[in-house]
Amino acid sequence: MTSFASLYSAAGQRVQPSAIRKLVPLLRQPGIVSFAGGWPAAELFPVEEVARIAHQTLLEDGAAALQYGPTNGDARLIEQILRRLRLAYGLEASAENQLLITTGAQQAIFLLAWVLLDPGDVIVVESPSYVGAIGIFDAFQARQVGIPMDEHGLQTAVLAAELAAGLRPKFIYTIPDFQNPSGLTMSQPRRAELVALAEQYNFLILEDAPYADLRYEGTAVPPIYTLDPHGRTLYMGSFSKIFSPMRLGWLIGPPELVGKAAVAKQQIDLCTPSLTQAIAYRFCAEGLLEPQIERTKELYRHKRNVMLAALDRSMPAGVEWTQPQGGMFLWLTLPAHLNADDLLAEAVADKVAYVIGSAFYPPAADLPRYTMRLNFVSPTAEQIEQGVARLAAVLQRHSK
Repeated sequence: MTSFASLYSAAGQRVQPSAIRKLVPLLRQPGIVSFAGGWPAAELFPVEEVARIAHQTLLEDGAAALQYGPTNGDARLIEQILRRLRLAYGLEASAENQLLITTGAQQAIFLLAWVLLDPGDVIVVESPSYVGAIGIFDAFQARQVGIPMDEHGLQTAVLAAELAAGLRPKFIYTIPDFQNPSGLTMSQPRRAELVALAEQYNFLILEDAPYADLRYEGTAVPPIYTLDPHGRTLYMGSFSKIFSPMRLGWLIGPPELVGKAAVAKQQIDLCTPSLTQAIAYRFCAEGLLEPQIERTKELYRHKRNVMLAALDRSMPAGVEWTQPQGGMFLWLTLPAHLNADDLLAEAVADKVAYVIGSAFYPPAADLPRYTMRLNFVSPTAEQIEQGVARLAAVLQRHSK
């Protein structure tokens, strides 16, 4: 077969499948318990309601729902999103020029990278961080600087020291609520400090908040966007984790930047599909979203508790994990002599899968190989019990 490698652009050569996507063929094996994907629980999808709403939409508004729409999005859906964010978080933005509907929050990250990054630009990411964002930033040839996290989220003191020493990022990308992959949440004092640093050192904050509504315990922390009087924060959200992965997200921020992202979006897909926007609008307008979120939280809280209890019972000494107050993931740290990358094939052979932690760090010569991410929402409670026992057995065989 002919190879076209010599025809790839420099950017094309940098595009590589993520560690998660590489696992997909393995996860099709019968009987395997997967903690690997970032997928929500399919049993929660409101299939009957969506079928009814889709039918109603096509009957009453079919031509418009199947037509191109405005790049910024369906005005009715924009109003619903802003109304909910205002009531839930006190987040204020103009429907006219501060919100762009995107084809998933992933597209919002891509658009911002496109309009902000030149090759060699410096940006800051949490260490570890979301593999999908890391891949985008790498494709645009940014120099990614990782800042470590602890139980209070991003270590802003470390960031402050780096900035004082001369680091000049164009932006920082953060997932402050129940972070993917760690499950950690940034405290309010650190959010406020991050806002102050952004103003002092003239960088933007890209706040990715797909999990913010999935809090199972503890006190909610305000979005960074609402703590920022300087207008340096761009807020991204999504229906994927609270409704379904219909590829509907949003970007909120200063009109100048949102407008530039909208122009870039026109060159990618013109507009987010009108039909999915219309379905989401009716779902929200009928008051179905909040009960859907509550059902999701109830099930995910139970599954998280099952996984935490199973880890407590089964894991060998020296293995540690985060205790997320919400979201979809927790982070396992193994004794330093264990290599999670090397153990993956053995775990899959024993019918359990995870994502290697090294995939969640920006490109570097020396990546930590003793961490892994576990998704506790996709499997059933019974599968969680089975999978944790299988994983613990693998680790036990290699523990000193």
